[in-house]
Amino acid sequence: MNARKKRNLLINPKFQITIITTFMIISFLACAILYFSIQLTFHSMLELAHAQGLTNDHVFFQFIAWQKDKINLSFVIVGMGVFIITTLVGLFISHRIAGPFHRFQTYLQENKMQANTQPLSFREGDFFQEIPALFNQFVREREQAVCAESVGSAKSNKKKL
Repeated sequence: MNARKKRNLLINPKFQITIITTFMIISFLACAILYFSIQLTFHSMLELAHAQGLTNDHVFFQFIAWQKDKINLSFVIVGMGVFIITTLVGLFISHRIAGPFHRFQTYLQENKMQANTQPLSFREGDFFQEIPALFNQFVREREQAVCAESVGSAKSNKKKL
């Protein structure tokens, strides 16, 4: 087996698929609006040409058809690129959000029965980098409060004896 840890593409599938799907829907809607506005522009140019008295066999209509085909091909290529980039960016961003929560959940499960624990840490580049420091400070202060309380109760037990 590899010495390198296997990476999961989806740490929290429900969350990550929701994020990726949302990004893809937004991208699709933006592309659809742009596509229909371009088609409307071509349709308007054809109507203007007819209004000026040009017949369907005029070279202008061939030129517009050629331009429309070029733009449609470009649009398909760019649309596929947007789809791929949106999916990858959605996966990357959702990883940076889901990763810290997964790490925190794993940390709590692994350390729930341990008296001395290692400090919590997240991967470099993950979002929510302030959480480990805040949580580790919370744990230290709790441990100090429990120690102070146990020392105080031990002293009061000695006095009673």
